[in-house]
Amino acid sequence: MKKVLIILLLIMSFSAHAKKIPNWYEHKYLEFPDEFFLTFIGSGKDENAAKNNALSEISLFFETKAEVLQNFSESYENQNLLKSRSFSAKKYSEFSSNAEFFGVKYTTPFWDGTEMHILAYIERENAFSACKQKIDLNSRKMEDLLIVAEDINNPFMALEAANEAIPIAEETVPLIHAAQLLKSVGSNYFLETISRIQRVYSSFLRASENRTVALFVVNDKDGIVYNEISKLLGSIECTVSSTDGICKMFVNVEPNREDLPAGIFLHASLNVVLKGGTDEVIFSYTRNFDKKGAKTEQLAYRLMFMEIQSELDSSFLDEFNKQTKLKK
Repeated sequence: MKKVLIILLLIMSFSAHAKKIPNWYEHKYLEFPDEFFLTFIGSGKDENAAKNNALSEISLFFETKAEVLQNFSESYENQNLLKSRSFSAKKYSEFSSNAEFFGVKYTTPFWDGTEMHILAYIERENAFSACKQKIDLNSRKMEDLLIVAEDINNPFMALEAANEAIPIAEETVPLIHAAQLLKSVGSNYFLETISRIQRVYSSFLRASENRTVALFVVNDKDGIVYNEISKLLGSIECTVSSTDGICKMFVNVEPNREDLPAGIFLHASLNVVLKGGTDEVIFSYTRNFDKKGAKTEQLAYRLMFMEIQSELDSSFLDEFNKQTKLKK
């Protein structure tokens, strides 16, 4: 008898709760006017399932209206250099379902006798302010990086700066879109930031295409040094020319020959200087080598250039990458 009574009380409790339908469920826009709130109702077997479904609705709302995101993606999707950086709906979905960032709040859930329902809501003005604050911060970061990224006289540093700016641009595009959905603002409201985003991509492409180095080698032998440096620069997607290039690399091999009774000895040094478009030094590399000797001149020079080639192969790119990195 006691067990039957408990079951009846539970049924009555659920029945009473089911009949008490909250205003937000039947009259959502009276309780949460669209002018001030974005609202999303989620349903599920329990409260967590209902919340997750509401968050999915938030994600879908932003994702399916992502015109700005779509435009930027299509603008650059045919550029091979940027293929690895294309936007994806998945990344955008992850961003847009970030409940903490948007300040998502929830009503008290209710059970209708079949499933649980909950309303998730976003206060438009607060969420817009959070978006704008982040957009403004990112915009300032991009402008600082663009000072270097748009310097055509140093395409190596420019590419570093553009590479650093691209993730910021990628993050900012959906933020702008979200802000425009949260609040009705004029088409020019984020124009300056959008312009900076476009400049970031343009500077990346321009710096990538402008990494042509005019290479000049003095006292080379059979093109050994020229070919070795060309190979190394080619491995980091630089084009080497014997005549033209915004940047010019000057290489000087000093044999320092000694003719001794035991043979011909060479005490070599290597000096490399890379200059930008305004003749500033971008990179310098100096090596001194131990004395090498042989009975014949041909063998002595061969040994010397083998050592130079080996040293270039082991240390040149490390030094180059260090010196052409963006200074923090």
